[in-house]
Amino acid sequence: MRQRLACFPFLLLLVGCGTRAAVPAPPAVEAPTPLGVNFNPARAGTIEGRVSWQGDMPTWHAYRDVKTTVGREVDSIDFLNPAIPKIHAENRGIGQTLVFLRSVDPKRSKPWDIPAPKALAHNNLMHLEQFGRLSPVGIARRGDEIELSSTNTELDLLRAEGAAFFTLAFPVERRPLARVMDRAGVVEFSSAVGKYWAKAWLMVLEHPYAAITDDEGRFSLSDVPDGDYELVLWMPNPHVERFERDPELLRVSRVWHGPALEKSVRVTVKAKERTETGLCVGAGDFKRQGANAPRSP
Repeated sequence: MRQRLACFPFLLLLVGCGTRAAVPAPPAVEAPTPLGVNFNPARAGTIEGRVSWQGDMPTWHAYRDVKTTVGREVDSIDFLNPAIPKIHAENRGIGQTLVFLRSVDPKRSKPWDIPAPKALAHNNLMHLEQFGRLSPVGIARRGDEIELSSTNTELDLLRAEGAAFFTLAFPVERRPLARVMDRAGVVEFSSAVGKYWAKAWLMVLEHPYAAITDDEGRFSLSDVPDGDYELVLWMPNPHVERFERDPELLRVSRVWHGPALEKSVRVTVKAKERTETGLCVGAGDFKRQGANAPRSP
């Protein structure tokens, strides 16, 4: 007993003086790459072109494949799939498609001149508000802060995955929030309250040579420094790769789409000249992967 009492103060000393495990510091975030240090408008040109659909006009049944609902509602649910290409009925141009350049020297780039996007949950859909319109795709500069908000009347949750990872809650008063996009790449915004069709995609870049095609599939990149580049088209995949159901209600609560489509073409820009090019997309470009991928009945 005496031996135990003798050890007791020593135990108190250990408890009182114990060290806490060090919390690792978050990784350092590099500042955005300086632009325009050596930009020379006299040595810049323009790239213009169009993204168009090739082949038969498609019929998409992405959400019908996962059997999210039955009856007449299925048609409206399929229509809500934001990844379905927006194909012009007459000239088959594809609107609301991202195009951007690779291999751009930031020092020779023009200053950033693209208006900041806003992520908006509205009417139970997800949008990116930019260039005076709502779209499922948008462009942002790495290191810039973007505004996120919801106009839905009930409590809303917005999830970001990919080049950013977070979930934000929007209470009834729907006050806007903000987050810095500190990594280059694609950020997928989606609903975290079961609205599996509510998605939008943000391309975060180091330079401003990017555009979203208009309703007829046209795009233009101005003040591009002379040189050789890779012009890249990026589109989300309309096919559903896999999905989750609520274990109690058995309703589909979340879906994952197949791998995004990237197609590219080499372009050469000459000073004071306009370079014209085009990119074609067909149904076969959108791949299905995985043994559990839903199939059309």
